[in-house]
Amino acid sequence: MKKLLFLIILFFIAGAAGAYVYLRDGFSPTETPIARLLPEDTWMLLTVNALENQAMEMRDSRLGKAVSAIDIDTVLEKMNVPESRRMMANQQLNAFNDNFDRRMFYEVFGDEAALAILPPPDGARTVMDFTPGQILLFARPRHGATLTDVFMKLGAGEDQQPQNMDYEGHTIRSYPINPMMRLYTTVVDKTLMAAALAQAPLEAVHDRADGRNTEKSLEDQAYYTRLTGEQAPNPRNTCFLNLENGIATLMNSLDLLQEMAGESPPDPALEQIKQMVTGFLATRYASYKNGDSLFGDSRLLIDRNQMNPIYAEMFSRAPVKTASLSQTPPNALIHYWTNIMSIRQTLAMQFPTPEDRQMAETAFKDMTGISLNTLLDAFGDETAFTLTGIQTTGPFPVPEFVITFDTDNPGIFERLIDTALNETASMTGGNLQQNTVSHSGIDITSIATPLGTAVSPAWAYMDGRFTIAVNPALIQKMVDARDSGKTLTQTAAFQAVGTDLLKESNYVRFVNGEALMDSLIMLASWGNSMSMMLGPENGAALSTALNDVVIPILDGLKMFNVYADRGWIEDDMFVTHTTIKIAPAAE
Repeated sequence: MKKLLFLIILFFIAGAAGAYVYLRDGFSPTETPIARLLPEDTWMLLTVNALENQAMEMRDSRLGKAVSAIDIDTVLEKMNVPESRRMMANQQLNAFNDNFDRRMFYEVFGDEAALAILPPPDGARTVMDFTPGQILLFARPRHGATLTDVFMKLGAGEDQQPQNMDYEGHTIRSYPINPMMRLYTTVVDKTLMAAALAQAPLEAVHDRADGRNTEKSLEDQAYYTRLTGEQAPNPRNTCFLNLENGIATLMNSLDLLQEMAGESPPDPALEQIKQMVTGFLATRYASYKNGDSLFGDSRLLIDRNQMNPIYAEMFSRAPVKTASLSQTPPNALIHYWTNIMSIRQTLAMQFPTPEDRQMAETAFKDMTGISLNTLLDAFGDETAFTLTGIQTTGPFPVPEFVITFDTDNPGIFERLIDTALNETASMTGGNLQQNTVSHSGIDITSIATPLGTAVSPAWAYMDGRFTIAVNPALIQKMVDARDSGKTLTQTAAFQAVGTDLLKESNYVRFVNGEALMDSLIMLASWGNSMSMMLGPENGAALSTALNDVVIPILDGLKMFNVYADRGWIEDDMFVTHTTIKIAPAAE
């Protein structure tokens, strides 16, 4: 009876609150864009649309079901975790689950939610000046922000009742979080709620919404406008980062660190960090869903004139069609190719100053008899990596991978290998036997090792590329794929997501998610079989973690069935497109 009476009272309170809101404000169709309420120099804006739908999709997915099926308490008990820590873990998990299912949470955040990071206060120069007041949270409740605001006030406990402040005709509520912190909330244009850990950011939001502040907003910012206009409308989620502003603050922070340390001249390591990040202006990521496929569109604005010369040269490369896919075996788990982050650039970046380069040149030539500059010049622009499996039948796991790079001077790499083998032989007193066989006209050289055929490093030169593999059989499979035309591109997995990888690009990547997870499950099973070597107690704990947590999660990750992405340079922008095929949840 008491429960029924409580529900009746609650119903009338809700009705009265709704009537009050309607009579006071009416219903407004206006939905002010969040970017219009933020300053032009905002650091970050993250938006999430249809949060409840996305959360329910994840809960009902293969991964979500796998995670929810894990009995954490039983797992921790098997691992001999003390009861007090198990209780704490269960309390945290239950709190998360309660929030995940709470209807009020989705009432507030279910349609549109956003997180913004504002620039530091005036006069601030470094990341050390960051304050919690720079974080702004927005939500567009399903049934209007004004009604939700009323219910939040009604639902607050006696010790959480807000203080109300008036600002230019708007109410800003201040809820106590703890003795040292308060949460400030307000309603904007009846449809939007804003929250912050300081009052000033909410006042600034109202100033923009009411037109008192006519300075440019984030919506007018040049980078934001351009990136938003380049991408398709109605994304699920977005993230905009003003890298230029953030990097400028980082630079000031590094300068301050050097001043505090009294370092003169500047620390080369800090100077290298500066060179690495300069020239990146802004980026925006947007995600979309169509049926059982997820799509991502990421765009990065760059300024080559500000960049480190190595980066500027890298980001000046024209996109091309990769030939690496024409010799990638159909059983590839991962294939990656690029012409902007080659081995040559990677090595060159290890020597940021002329002095570092000269020291490395001297040491390398003394050790190998080969000039480091000559070696770097021998590398071309293109590099590829392919993983076809993980061998678990031996005493330890062996990833079956191949690395290729283009070169017109294969002899220098053969000399380098010979030098390394001779040096190894002189240190060990043994002799690593080389064996060369011809396979379809390609000479493949390998080294016999005590570890057997699975680990028998091999190399070959074919089609203008130097190829290095963990064993010769992998190179033979590449030759066979090239000659037969039965390559990765012909597989159903590739056809489902990867046909765009055949277009002109600066990098391409393909991942057979389901097959990769199968290989990782085999690796986890191998680890399980080896766990007893750690002793009964530690072995049992590791076995429990692998069988009851790791393997179920890896199986759940099979939901990301196939993954493909490619990137290319368009003038002063680097564009990346991603496609993920989602497998249905297992019954």
